[in-house]
Amino acid sequence: MRYCLPAALICLSLAGCGTMGQPDSSAHEGVQTVVLSKAQDKVVRDGVREIVANAAKSGSSQATSSHISAYRLSGKALVNVCGEAHYKMTADGRTRTAPFFMEVADKEGVPYAKRGQVGFDKLKKAKVVYLCNRANGE
Repeated sequence: MRYCLPAALICLSLAGCGTMGQPDSSAHEGVQTVVLSKAQDKVVRDGVREIVANAAKSGSSQATSSHISAYRLSGKALVNVCGEAHYKMTADGRTRTAPFFMEVADKEGVPYAKRGQVGFDKLKKAKVVYLCNRANGE
């Protein structure tokens, strides 16, 4: 197994640092896989675009999301969503990929992004990987 230093304590991926596992409700007690509604999916994609745009000091072109998976922990109302954000920084034109985590809540039947994080740097990436892999019981 590959070790990730200095984030060995929180780098909990299945295939090495930066790769998030997909929650499997049948394998881990207390984890329920969730299929996002169209409205929830839109909230997630819009939220990722907003996080990327706010973080880009000199702007960013459109951000897209992929490899989206969602789960709910037992006894919790929030839906946890994990995936990858793909974005291009306008300053250097390079396309980047980073993992993301978002909590989606519901108020009177309308979903909204409660909080989210895109793993732009090592510390944020480690946090996102930890949050997404806790559903895998690792």
